[in-house]
Amino acid sequence: MTGQELINCFRELAQDRVVPYLWSDDWILEQLNEGEREACDRARLLFDDSTPAVTRLDIKAGQARYAIHPKIIDIQNAFFVQLGVGAPLHLAILDRRELDWRQTREWRSQRGVPNALIHDGDCSVTLAPPPSVDGQLRLETYRLPVEDFTLGSDPEIAEQHQRNLVSWALFRAYSIPDADGQNQQLAALYHDRFESYFGRGIDARKRRFQRANQPHANKLW
Repeated sequence: MTGQELINCFRELAQDRVVPYLWSDDWILEQLNEGEREACDRARLLFDDSTPAVTRLDIKAGQARYAIHPKIIDIQNAFFVQLGVGAPLHLAILDRRELDWRQTREWRSQRGVPNALIHDGDCSVTLAPPPSVDGQLRLETYRLPVEDFTLGSDPEIAEQHQRNLVSWALFRAYSIPDADGQNQQLAALYHDRFESYFGRGIDARKRRFQRANQPHANKLW
């Protein structure tokens, strides 16, 4: 469905068919795009292992920390490809505490071929140990849409999910503190519909938990 088709669906459900509209096309489109970002964040709808700007990073010897694409919300797998050597090396995705336990704290200063990746919460990753050779980092990720859709283009998520974005736009519309449009009951109804389809919102603590080391293992001393 194009952005215009989704707006038409919104107007039918909101009974906002007569000019002047309560909500403009531009405003509704903005909320639909916000809804797509929310849906991707909650339900992990966009898997990407092939977009070069998102999933490929050139690695330089001696540099451990790299900025990643800001639309990445989770890294499922990571591989290091050493220049001149064919087979990609799978990297364990761990946090700093786990690395300290597995490799001792010397991993920060030792250089070598990376065997682990830290996904920090500030749109960056750190290779461990710091690389002693040039190479390429290849990522398998879940991400947000790279670009907003327009009146004439479709959302990036699959078509079977697209109509459900209207629930988010209606939730936003009925939440505006305005005498003509505000309706807290309808706002709650459409928020619940969106949440029942795409899942609950993810707060910072839950996101950090999702990035925790997998699989978990009992540590025996």
